[in-house]
Amino acid sequence: MLLTNDHPGLLVHWHPIARTGSPGTVVSATLFGRRYVVAHLDDGPLVSLDACPHRGARLSLGTVVAAPRTGASCLQCPYHGWSFDAAGTCVTIPALGSSPIPARAALDAVPARTALGLVWIRGDHGQEGFDPILVPEWEAPGIEAAWLPEVVVGCSAGQFIDNFCDFAHFPFVHAGTFGGDEEAEIGDLEVETDGEDGLRLTYRHEASNREDPLVDSGDHPLIQPREMYASVRSPFSARLRILLPLTGVENTVLVVASPTDADRTTLFTVLLRNDLHGDAERAAHSIDYEMSVLAEDLRIIEDLADPGLELDLPSQVHTRADRLTVEYRNLLRRTIR
Repeated sequence: MLLTNDHPGLLVHWHPIARTGSPGTVVSATLFGRRYVVAHLDDGPLVSLDACPHRGARLSLGTVVAAPRTGASCLQCPYHGWSFDAAGTCVTIPALGSSPIPARAALDAVPARTALGLVWIRGDHGQEGFDPILVPEWEAPGIEAAWLPEVVVGCSAGQFIDNFCDFAHFPFVHAGTFGGDEEAEIGDLEVETDGEDGLRLTYRHEASNREDPLVDSGDHPLIQPREMYASVRSPFSARLRILLPLTGVENTVLVVASPTDADRTTLFTVLLRNDLHGDAERAAHSIDYEMSVLAEDLRIIEDLADPGLELDLPSQVHTRADRLTVEYRNLLRRTIR
């Protein structure tokens, strides 16, 4: 199955499990049905399965404390106070006092990487081949990030990215937000390969811009030129950069879909915009608007008649407007084995 979350080939790829956090925060995360703890220590994130080796307590209920002798931050189990450093080594067992700590008390720490504001691990707990999607505007001058809440959705990660790559649904699914005045016809889509596991696309057209305040005053037309630059990286990272030349607004939607379990997916989504100007209210409005767009998508893709799409592309009917989604499926077929 091509777009399902339980393909064994997904295990050798890197997936995000949490946002990067300030030192001292501890969160729970689930990937491929396995529950993890992510503890943000001074030296970076400690990731392991969410169970203490002593009595199986959920370490995600624990806290970050300072080790008694070294002062280094470590994760403390909420049950008996066992503490683990950034490498997963058990450094404190209060009930033992100064007696030696058993070697088997250590956590099996999972190799983790941080990039794009996220903590990533491989499904097989390997540590090679980390190569996240390229986002040139990340932390660029004038660009501010507005993170959407993490959302767990009832579809596969591949199905969500497939939908993200589909421009033809805009006028129908998103009629209540940005798509109401979209042209239904899609022009030729020129999709290029980007290395061995990526795609990119440029699409210039005209579309409504309801976020432009000068539309209401009559100083700007509702229908304006729009440039869209899409890029996808296997398996489940996608970036859509939208430029509106008339207003000078630049808006990137970056989404990485992470397989929570066989039937659910966690979405990590951030907006990278040049028009927020430190305005918290404007950022909140942008987030709310994007959440409305997401709700429109989920109404359809969480209730598809055939949620497990076959690897065999001829099993569905495709047109020229589906060029990017077809190429995305071909990309998955090449890179997930």
